[in-house]
Amino acid sequence: MRTKIACWCGLLVLFSGAGWGVPWIPSGSISGHVHARDSGRPLAAVQVLLPEAGVEVRTDSDGAFRIALLPPGPYDIKVICKGYMSVQLRVIVRQGRPTAVDCKMLRARDVLEARRT
Repeated sequence: MRTKIACWCGLLVLFSGAGWGVPWIPSGSISGHVHARDSGRPLAAVQVLLPEAGVEVRTDSDGAFRIALLPPGPYDIKVICKGYMSVQLRVIVRQGRPTAVDCKMLRARDVLEARRT
């Protein structure tokens, strides 16, 4: 009986991470959507960059993205899509809570046309 209890305790320590001294790191996440400003349609395959964290993700077919396991604090987000003006946003990631981002991108040709008139 003692052998079974010792075995179970050993497995518990092994799988809990305590055996390796792995500390729990508080984290948060950023998730959101990217849409075209003029039509409201979602934009797929848009680059979403967090330069400070060295992270790059792309939006899915619904224009959605998610970046998890970020240490709490401020982050600059850069959103890049061919044919659209780049967008830079500043967000605060809070521990244990998702940070929501809604990005509306303006077509580059619309900006050029506005500058000509």
